[in-house]
Amino acid sequence: MEQDIDGLEYSSEEEYTKRNEDLEDISSMGSKKSKLFFYTDISEIANMTEAEVAAYRRELDNIKIVGKQCSRPIKTWSPCITSDKFLQILKKHKYEKPTPIQAQALPIILSGRNMIGIAKTDSGKTSAFLLPMFRHIINQLPVDRGDGPIAIVITPTLEFFLGTT
Repeated sequence: MEQDIDGLEYSSEEEYTKRNEDLEDISSMGSKKSKLFFYTDISEIANMTEAEVAAYRRELDNIKIVGKQCSRPIKTWSPCITSDKFLQILKKHKYEKPTPIQAQALPIILSGRNMIGIAKTDSGKTSAFLLPMFRHIINQLPVDRGDGPIAIVITPTLEFFLGTT
């Protein structure tokens, strides 16, 4: 672990690489294989300079990130939502493009990374974690009886629960 100027500890490059190797090992245990990573930058995003990425994050409600090798925010749904059915549902509900929290969270989560996101009420936080969760559920291998839940959503209050159902 490395300590940054803000006093928080961050994984070193070696620890990050080891973590990804460990995840790959876990995903190939036994005869079952589960896919953990569902995102790769499209050329429009990958070709952005660091200055362009920083400027885009400022446009997106001044997104601040902490960590190493953080995914770049997306501009449209298509890099992260590849299902035509999902795209039709988003369009039907007038979700033309990702909100700031979704633009940054979707590529991070679909890259197999953990994150903590803080955003205003009604900013799209719920979709920011549910859409990747659905992608993982759909691609989950069939479970054996008694294997337990595939996903759990925990909410702090009844009001938040009702907002996610």
